[in-house]
Amino acid sequence: MRYNNPPNPPFEGGLSPQPLFERGAPKPPPSKGGLRGLKWVKEKEECMFIKTKKFISYNSELNSRAKTLRQNLTGAEKKLWFEYLRGYKYRFVRQKVIGNYIVDFYCQKLKLGIEVDGETHLGGKNEQYDKVRTNELMRYGIKIVRFWNNDIFYGMGEVQRIIEEEIKRREIL
Repeated sequence: MRYNNPPNPPFEGGLSPQPLFERGAPKPPPSKGGLRGLKWVKEKEECMFIKTKKFISYNSELNSRAKTLRQNLTGAEKKLWFEYLRGYKYRFVRQKVIGNYIVDFYCQKLKLGIEVDGETHLGGKNEQYDKVRTNELMRYGIKIVRFWNNDIFYGMGEVQRIIEEEIKRREIL
C-alpha cells in the first residue's frame, strides 16, 4: 500500500506549521514496508513523519551474492566478526551491499566500512579495482579501513586498536 501525502500548502520558509494529521496524512505505516527512511512519531497528540536517515542506493542484484558471502565467511572474517565486531557497542553488519559493491563489515551510524583482504587482492588489476571501489564508497561519505588476513590472524590486538581509533574519529563527525 502506498501512502500519498498531499503537497504542502505554500508557507514562508517552505515548511507548514500544521501537523500532518490535520492535512489528511495517512495512518502510520505498517512495521514492514511503508515509507523508507521515515519514522512515525506521535507527540502531544500530533502525528507526523520525520526524516530518520539518508538512504544510500544499492544494486539489489547483489543481495543474493551478499547472502552467500555471509554464509561462507573466510577464516579472517569469522575471527574478526565473532571475536570483536559481533558484540561491539555500535552495530556492524556483514556483507553489506552499498552502491555496486559489497562491504565486508559496515556500521551505518558511523559510516565506517571494514574490509578484510586476502591474497586475491594482490596484483595490479585487483589493487586498482580496490582503489576505485574505495573512492566510490568515499563519495557516499563512507570511510573504508582495510586489513590483511594475516593482520587479523597474528595481530588482532593491533587491528582492534586501529578500529577503535577510527571509531573515535568518526564519533566526532
